Amino acid sequence: ALQLAKRFFAPEENMLLRSLQDNEQIQAFYQLWTGRRQMAD
Repeated sequence: ALQLAKRFFAPEENMLLRSLQDNEQIQAFYQLWTGRRQMAD
């Protein structure tokens, strides 16, 4: 998930994800990702 985030997310979003614990990273990743998909549709 972090490799995808590094490629597609803004630096601030990456910093946020990396500051979280592993179990929180996955949840936050999907929240950010689905938010991006909604904006693209």
